[in-house]
Amino acid sequence: MKRLSALLLFFLFITTPIALFAVNTVILKNGTNIKGLVSGQNDRGLTVKLANGTTQEIPKSQILKVIYKDLSEQEAQKVRVEEEKKLKAKEEAERKKAEAAEKLAKAQEEKRLAEEAKKAEALAKQNESKDKTLKEKLAREEADKTKSDADWLVYREANKGPSDATKTCGSRMGILWRSAIIPGWGQWCGGYKISSGVIAASLAGATYYSQGVAKHDYLQSKQSYDNIVLFNQLAGPLTRLTPEFIFSTSDLTSIFVENIFYNNIVADSKKSSQAANARYLGSLGGIGLIYISNLIHAYWIGREQYPERPSVSMGGKEIKEGFDFETKFDQPTGQFGWQPKPSAVYGELRYSILF
Repeated sequence: MKRLSALLLFFLFITTPIALFAVNTVILKNGTNIKGLVSGQNDRGLTVKLANGTTQEIPKSQILKVIYKDLSEQEAQKVRVEEEKKLKAKEEAERKKAEAAEKLAKAQEEKRLAEEAKKAEALAKQNESKDKTLKEKLAREEADKTKSDADWLVYREANKGPSDATKTCGSRMGILWRSAIIPGWGQWCGGYKISSGVIAASLAGATYYSQGVAKHDYLQSKQSYDNIVLFNQLAGPLTRLTPEFIFSTSDLTSIFVENIFYNNIVADSKKSSQAANARYLGSLGGIGLIYISNLIHAYWIGREQYPERPSVSMGGKEIKEGFDFETKFDQPTGQFGWQPKPSAVYGELRYSILF
């Protein structure tokens, strides 16, 4: 029996994986070593199982060399020195390579900048020549325009005269006092009959609304508010806060609840009265605004009239200074002259400055 037990122990010993007893040495860049079994690795680093049964994650950036056997401190130091020499040589080679690439890139950039500077200089000279030519042209045009404008202003001031409305009514003040007495009268006298009708109708409508609808609503809502307030003072819930009306707590509660409802009714009536008053005052303001606009318009139509600046003709079209609106049928030229097409109506709005 003892012999069988000894054979079984020997069999288990020789069949146990050798990796369980293996020791790896991880040499770190900080000068230390870690001994244990490398149980896993990936792009980020290694996983080492230590002798005490714990595991440690070692980042790849901290590892100098991994030796898959147990090294003494002297052997590990020797490996460290050799690996540091290799690492230093590799870094030196990479540095020289980067410097060479940087020098090449710098030379290419300097060459490109020189070419661009040369092109920019040529373009600047070309643009300078164009700008000079354009400035000379604009200066000539501005001089001609200034001379033309000055001549036109002199002619314009010398040939100004009263407006047609002033000629009809006798004077500018004649238009103004008529419109001040009866809004629209000055416009009617000056020949602005549509404006006169619009002003008179607007003033009549605003007056009717203000003194009719708006004032009636205001007085009615104010009377209603006054009646509600008076009724609340004479026969409201608070007038019954006397022993003859209160026999229990429920009677007192009922009076206070009723008073809340009455207060809401009074508040709503007050808001309605204030809104009606605001509408009434706004309608009075509208009447004033129409009246002032009437006076401004009467004063404006009595201004002095200046002669129109001469127009020019381009392609059969007469172009005047300022806004010009034109609508007509499109009449394209055909084999037999003008060929009107009634379906081809167009409109044109333009602003022209003549000089």
